[in-house]
Amino acid sequence: MYYLKNIEDWEMIEKPIYYAVGGAFHTGKELIRKEMPLPEAIAEATKVFDDDIDSRALVAAMLSEWYKASRQFYQDYEIVDVEMKIELPLAEYEGGEIYFAGMADALLKDKNGRLFVGESKTTSDSVDRFCSKLWAQRQGLLYVWALRRLGYDVVGIIYDVTKKATIKRGMATPMEKRKYKKDGETLYAGQREHDESYSEYLSRLKQWYQSKPESFAQEVIVHSKQQLDAIENDMSNILKALVFYQATDNWPRSLSSCYAYNRACEFAHYCSAGNDELILQSLYKKRDRVFSKLINKGETDEFNTN
Repeated sequence: MYYLKNIEDWEMIEKPIYYAVGGAFHTGKELIRKEMPLPEAIAEATKVFDDDIDSRALVAAMLSEWYKASRQFYQDYEIVDVEMKIELPLAEYEGGEIYFAGMADALLKDKNGRLFVGESKTTSDSVDRFCSKLWAQRQGLLYVWALRRLGYDVVGIIYDVTKKATIKRGMATPMEKRKYKKDGETLYAGQREHDESYSEYLSRLKQWYQSKPESFAQEVIVHSKQQLDAIENDMSNILKALVFYQATDNWPRSLSSCYAYNRACEFAHYCSAGNDELILQSLYKKRDRVFSKLINKGETDEFNTN
């Protein structure tokens, strides 16, 4: 997966809809943090959906209710930066360099002057269960570690977690399945003559979130010196492995990634077809990189990580 995504730069041509929903929600929050009015931020974030009423209403409801639910929490934090680019040189070796590259959603400062990375997460799981695992989430640890190496005195990370609503838009009952009451005009409960409109579905989504305030949470995690020392050691070992794989052009499979997070890896179609070139060219495309490649090709495993 790492090789296909970060070395060869492949990505799916048509990604599952949950990528689009998460991306639009993320865009809306970014615009709000940049002080765009809420209605304009929602309109801008949801314009990617065109005629997809379901996704447009879901993201609009998520942004609207997140804004209401989180406003008080963020009154205690100053937004220092939004969409903060992180690019940290880690190692040089003959023929190439290795970087840690990423984009932090925000950099926040509390009333005591402490800096936190702000990261947005959406989940279909319960928020409590999702939050219980965040203390060991490697992405957050790496962001804090990298920013500290770049000179920012970051003490931890604030995960802003939003649960995706589970209710679906009501669709018209197929003619052959409609059942009417004795008057011959009234459908039985649960059946509909027309699809639920955008405004009707949006209203129902907002009501769902308002009845479930636990759908939003901000989890503040301060990382200990021991955690940061451990991730430093992990990165040293990962660097050695990456340089070896690059030098030998031999990338071992990680089968635990094939169905991580209860869904198939985006390269499952390609791998299950025995790395068929036709599948690769049909379902995938070269992606545009925000940063320079994480690894440039090298010919030796000699490197310096000091």
